[in-house]
Amino acid sequence: MILLPRKEQIICWDGLILVLLFSRLRYAEAFTTVDCMHRYNVSDLSSNDLSDKLEDCIYYFLVGRAKAKYGDIRLLYLEEPTPKDDIFTIIISHVAVRRVELTQKLSSQFIIYGDLYVSWEDERLKWDKKEWQLDEYTLHDAHHIWKPTINDEYYLGQCSTVQGCYTTVQEIDIFSSGKVVALYSFRYPAFCNVNYYRYPEEENDCCLFFSLGDLNRKLHFELKAESKATLSQVVKMEKVANGLINPTDEHSAWMLEHRTVAITKMSGSNFELLHVCIHARKQMSTLRIALRLPVSITTMLMLVSPLFGHLTTQIYVKLFAFSLQTVSFIFLCSISPENDTFFETVVVLTVISIMVNLIAIALSRVRRTIPPRHNFYLASKVINHLICCIEPDPTASYFRHLDDCTQTNFENSQPDYTTEWRHIYIASNNLFSAFALIAFIIVAVFEIL
Repeated sequence: MILLPRKEQIICWDGLILVLLFSRLRYAEAFTTVDCMHRYNVSDLSSNDLSDKLEDCIYYFLVGRAKAKYGDIRLLYLEEPTPKDDIFTIIISHVAVRRVELTQKLSSQFIIYGDLYVSWEDERLKWDKKEWQLDEYTLHDAHHIWKPTINDEYYLGQCSTVQGCYTTVQEIDIFSSGKVVALYSFRYPAFCNVNYYRYPEEENDCCLFFSLGDLNRKLHFELKAESKATLSQVVKMEKVANGLINPTDEHSAWMLEHRTVAITKMSGSNFELLHVCIHARKQMSTLRIALRLPVSITTMLMLVSPLFGHLTTQIYVKLFAFSLQTVSFIFLCSISPENDTFFETVVVLTVISIMVNLIAIALSRVRRTIPPRHNFYLASKVINHLICCIEPDPTASYFRHLDDCTQTNFENSQPDYTTEWRHIYIASNNLFSAFALIAFIIVAVFEIL
């Protein structure tokens, strides 16, 4: 046995390694279905026990073809595909919201967990379906192709993976036509806008704005998912320390109602963003009733004041009800936002009712010598006598006339129709109270219930 010097042994080993690498590259370039059958010693590519091995063969075939065409196999996963019209299109087939959390216990800002089902076309991943007896397969962990990086535009650069913001690829399926379907999972804090119009059951709209950060050409999102989908989830308040979802997590008062998906453009440019929003509403029925019920009772007491007697009695009842409303505002409504229209409506209705009552009292003190229309007079008597059970009282304090002359001129005496007109004034006040009461009951029922 002849021993070669150490230097010559190193040269021989280097040459052998180069030959092996060269043969492997040539094998990858010329890898075909026949090579795959010979490698795994099978006679039929459609056999069930060859599925995983056949998927490896297809990937090696795609890699070899990419090297032969581009001269570098790394371009298959480093460079994005080149579309024909220089516009890269990503199809959004489905958007799922899996979980929503509060950033803090007393906060209105949400963290959204969800999934994006997207697809795109890559001409470099085509193969002959008839030749390989396979139309599509799930990409293995050891296989690498180019895939877009999807990030939330609002928190880009502000929230990192260490802080809990991420978008990860869970699964990729490739088809013989060159179509790629991928499942992305994401977790990002959302940009929220709270509407206090229906306080204490305010509404919250939280949105994410997704974009592609590694694309060198124009991007176009094609939306095939439902633009609006109903949700029925409770917003969680916290997660366990190890990051796993605990089904016994404490939940908040927020309830998700629906999610929306749309394509938006930044102002002044054609840069497109994927706009994913959720709509939530607080479920605070006990607090809502506690805030609405006392004010509603005092307002109804004010509006049914015609049942308590004449105009002077009614004004005292309304002023008493107004004082009760003020107490309710101080002790119950101090936590209500400034734009709560229910309380504003109650105050305006109370002030208008008091003003109508005062105007009716003032007009009742004016002496009338011209009779009213007979139909109006009869209708007013029916309203006052049969419905409200009151009649003008001649001994009431508002019976004084505003005439300066205290002596009666018997030669030029004129008939007095003040009582008839007073019927009309009282009926007008009662009708306003009745219509206001009906309108308030309808509004209060919808607000409280």
